[in-house]
Order: sequence, then C-alpha cells, then structure tokens
Amino acid sequence: MAGSQEHQQQIQHLEAELAQMQKGFQEMADNIQRSLDVTFNEIDKKTVHLIDDKKQLATESAIKHLDKHSRQEMKENEWLKRELAIYTREVSITALAVQQLEEENLEHMGQLFERRLEDLQISRNVFLTQAAGLGPSDSTVQETIMKNGVSSSPVPPLHPATEAWRAQKQAKELERDETSGSCSEAAYRPTEDPLQDLSVLLYGSQTYLQQGDMHLGPLEMKLLTVVGQALPLHPVPSETPGSKGGSSAPETLQAPEDWPLTARIIHKRFK
Repeated sequence: MAGSQEHQQQIQHLEAELAQMQKGFQEMADNIQRSLDVTFNEIDKKTVHLIDDKKQLATESAIKHLDKHSRQEMKENEWLKRELAIYTREVSITALAVQQLEEENLEHMGQLFERRLEDLQISRNVFLTQAAGLGPSDSTVQETIMKNGVSSSPVPPLHPATEAWRAQKQAKELERDETSGSCSEAAYRPTEDPLQDLSVLLYGSQTYLQQGDMHLGPLEMKLLTVVGQALPLHPVPSETPGSKGGSSAPETLQAPEDWPLTARIIHKRFK
C-alpha cells in the first residue's frame, strides 16, 4: 500500500515535469517563430532596397552612355510624372469646389425664382401656363393644373352676367386691335417662343400686367366686387311747358299712382 502511494507520487511528479517542459518548449517555439518572421521581413526589406539601388545604378549607368538629347527627355519625363500627380490632386479639389458652387447657385436661383413668382401681379396658374407656351384658355392645361394640385383653392364659377361682360369686353378689345393695327397685342398675348413669354412675365412690361387681366380666362382667381349706385325706381317728372311761374307744381313731386311697390309692378317694369 505504501509502495503504490510512492509510485503515484512519482507519476504525478513526472507529469508535472512533462507539462513544464511542454510549456517551455512552446514558449521557445513562439520566440523562434517571431524571430524568424522579423528576420524574413528585414531580409525582404533589404532585398527590395538593394534591388532599387541596383536599378538606380543601372539606370544612371545607362543614362551616362546615352546622348544628351535622350538624357534630357528622361529628365522631362520624370518632371512630367511629378507635375501630373500635383495636377490631378488640384483638379480633384477644384472639381469639388465647383460642385459646391453650382449647388449654391441653383439654390439661390430657386429662391430668386420663387420671389419673382410672389411679386407677380397675376395668378400662379396663368404664369405656369404662359411659361409652358400654351394659351390661357387651354383645357388641357387646366386639367393638368387641377390634377397636379397647383391651385391652392378651387376656382369659383363665374356668374353668367360676368361671363357675358367679359366676352363683350374681349370682343371690343379684339375689334379695336384689328382696326387700329397697334402693337399692343404683342404686349399681353403669348408669343411663339415660351422663353420670351417667361422673360416677359418675369422681367417684362407692366402693359402685360395691366392689360392681360381681361385675357386670363377661367384660370384667373380674383375676388369680384359689386359697386352699387342709388337711383330712384321711377324718374322724377320733368317740368311741363304750361307751368306757371317757371316752377313745377307741388303735385308733380308726389309719388306715382302705382304705390306701394309690389312684385307684380317690379316684374312689369323690368320685363
């Protein structure tokens, strides 16, 4: 029993020594591997350096045996390579700066365009119609504007009397233009060039803004106002030739016989 315990202790001691030897061997192997890698890297670096030196020496030796013109060409080639690298770097920086300037320019132009639209004295729908090179009465443009939601509020329907008054006024204007042969038509009618119409609307004459209101058609959205004037329902009877004293009699200022006013009288008077 005592012998077996002694043998067991010896076995454990030998196993501990074996583990210690394996650990030391592994550490030595790692150190040798690291040293080998460092040595290989140094050898590779030295080899590359020596090869470059040999190439440089060979190039210099070859240049010495060349003529003066060839040596000058090689020097110029090296100089061009350096300049090309510098030029490429500067071009990339300049291109980035130009791109930023273009973006800022587009943003500023958009802001100016919006300010011009706000300053116009005509509706936005009519401006977009004129900028597209179409007539203000084009039904297709109206449908497109309504579909795209350009109009912020629905166009109120015109009263029949208002439509008749507008048609009569347009007819009078057209007749006056045809007879007089004046050039006022070009001030408010769209030309064949959409860009010209756009420039007229943005920077053009005030004649278009003043005279073009009657030609805006149903796209124009304006508040219509009605101005009334007080007038008597029946005209005051004038003086009769046989009146005495040059003054009218008190009876002539009396109210007419058909009084009080009824719906039948109004219908009969204005029928």
